[in-house]
Amino acid sequence: MRSRYTAFALGTAEAIEYLVATHHPDFREDDLREGLRASIASVDGWERLEVRFAEVDGVRGTVEFVATFRVGRQRRQLRERSQFVREGGRWLYTEGAGE
Repeated sequence: MRSRYTAFALGTAEAIEYLVATHHPDFREDDLREGLRASIASVDGWERLEVRFAEVDGVRGTVEFVATFRVGRQRRQLRERSQFVREGGRWLYTEGAGE
């Protein structure tokens, strides 16, 4: 989770490729790269990641977090409960539900 947050904060082409690579193939939308680019471009700065809950159950993991970011002068928060699966020694994002 922290590495994906860092990739969003960096917002580089390499960071976007990392986000795609850590997104489980079965859960990738056809326009994932474009969606990531648009999402990253809409944020003026990431300020903080607070992991509120993390749990591992075998090869499945859940992370609940709050990410604080700025859009213009407004401070906003993304609250999400993300699901991950471990494959080939790597944690891959599958889906998330949040505000």
